[in-house]
Amino acid sequence: MLAAVDSSSKQHARLKVTNMYMLDLAIHILANAEVRFQKIDDDFQRANDPLIYFSSKKEEYFNSFKIRCNGDANITIFAEILSRKLKTAMHQAVCDKASLEIVDKMKSDCPAFNGNRSNLENYILIHLAEKEQFVEFKEYIQKPKQYFEKYITEGVEEYCSAKENIKIREIFESCLEFYTGKVSTAITNSITAVQSNKGDGSSWLDEFCKQLGDNIHFPRHSLIRADYKDIHDIPCFRYELATKLETMVAELKKEYSTASIRDIEDVRNKPQDMLREQMSGCWVQCPFCKAICTNTIPGHDENHRIPIHRPEAVTGGKWCKTDTFSIDICTSLVASDWWLMLSEDNEIPYKDYRTAGPKYASWNITPDLTVQPYWKWFVCRFKSDLERLYKLQFTGRGTIPEGWTKITKDEAIADLWKK
Repeated sequence: MLAAVDSSSKQHARLKVTNMYMLDLAIHILANAEVRFQKIDDDFQRANDPLIYFSSKKEEYFNSFKIRCNGDANITIFAEILSRKLKTAMHQAVCDKASLEIVDKMKSDCPAFNGNRSNLENYILIHLAEKEQFVEFKEYIQKPKQYFEKYITEGVEEYCSAKENIKIREIFESCLEFYTGKVSTAITNSITAVQSNKGDGSSWLDEFCKQLGDNIHFPRHSLIRADYKDIHDIPCFRYELATKLETMVAELKKEYSTASIRDIEDVRNKPQDMLREQMSGCWVQCPFCKAICTNTIPGHDENHRIPIHRPEAVTGGKWCKTDTFSIDICTSLVASDWWLMLSEDNEIPYKDYRTAGPKYASWNITPDLTVQPYWKWFVCRFKSDLERLYKLQFTGRGTIPEGWTKITKDEAIADLWKK
């Protein structure tokens, strides 16, 4: 990060970075990193330190010892141990399923996420126009993937915050009801199977874990096998387990009565991560205007393409050996007689751009003179910001056409809505 700051400061003559600033920045970065590294170390210690592991198992081993000493008289203890572990497993399963359902619900309720990435990009452009902040546009233009991910994360947080007292709670309660049914069925089926075979508590546990299958992650090896062999009063055990299950479900239901997005922060697949994956695709940018390829498959074999390109000025494109912006778009340049300068002694006609090297050869840019109204409005609205950012001028061949200046923000947004 320090190297990135140093490199960026050298590219901007007006930006002076002192040694004291770099020192303060380094201390700030290390202070934040220390907290993260400490958490990583603590998690590792908890997972791998034998003393910590056995300490966490102390109560379970003690209860197991009591079961072995007292036999059927302590089936309540067995039911308690089992329900405690089952509660953790059910909570994880509920959160994972809730995360999936939140994504499905968002895709149904939020038009931005109800489609492919091109549809999402239109909503992002509308969002940017409505905010009308150049710093936001700059991030989107320079780091499109990062901005897409930020937009998705903010969208999930906003949706869940606005709906957390109704929609999110309903989703959690529905998922809890679903898994309660799965557990109840597994208990009934496993007890029926064990009673017919005259089995004990250990054989019931084997069958119960088998009945749960992939519905809930509840591995048999997480429970000590020998502890439950002395439990033979299966009907009594069934009653105790049903009572514990009822209490456990009531506790979870109470927890979910105030459920929000914070309750699924630790799930394996967060809603925002799933949406990012679903809305992903190819992130290769046009070598001229830096617009993103619209193919939905990363690493696709076909040529990269974009329906509509944008003026080169958006990304600092200029005419060679001048400080003048190029307001032309890629599709008009490849239809023109202009030349593309690759270096001081190497230039080719724009029409032959695909011979300029691998990053050009993989693009299929169809000649077209169309310029999207949105980007005409953007160039006019942020003319001064673009000039300051790139230290170029909209003069000469880069003069903004008068017709562009007449396009309003509402007209630019309306054109996007048509798509």
